[in-house]
Amino acid sequence: MLSVQCRRRGFEIKVTYADGTALGRSYLNISTDGGTSTSYGTSSQDGVFSLYLPDGKYKIYSVTVNDTRGNIPLYTGITVTDGHLNPQPYILKLPPKVSGSIISADGTPVANGTIHLHSVGGSEYKAYSAVIKDGQFSLYLPEADYTVDKFIDEASQKDIKSTIPLVLQLDSQCPIRL
Repeated sequence: MLSVQCRRRGFEIKVTYADGTALGRSYLNISTDGGTSTSYGTSSQDGVFSLYLPDGKYKIYSVTVNDTRGNIPLYTGITVTDGHLNPQPYILKLPPKVSGSIISADGTPVANGTIHLHSVGGSEYKAYSAVIKDGQFSLYLPEADYTVDKFIDEASQKDIKSTIPLVLQLDSQCPIRL
């Protein structure tokens, strides 16, 4: 008699807000780091993602929050060895949420659109974007230096190119003048 047992090794990744509160229902976007491009995804109910990945290096690119459909870039590298990710439990905290306003050159708030920026000074290009509603925006950003690349004005559908430097410090407001 032949008996075969298959045991899948796996691990968990818990994603929390900066204050430690677990994300609600969400989807984690993971790709291989280097080599061939293979994407993986997994969903959670309570911020805990149970998954199995073959041994290798991966990049957790983003988490998509189901309730808001917001996509939060993470750019976090992980390595799976012998089917495990260490330490366990693996807790990934989102960067703080940053809020700001977009102001035109004449001082009036810009109504609606999208702002695009990227971090500077690192070894990897990390792009971020946020929707602007009634002149206000918010997004999750680690403390770093950034450059605002462009603003897309919803009313005119025009791209306003920019190279505005932006230094982000925790607990700071970010008024950006176009």
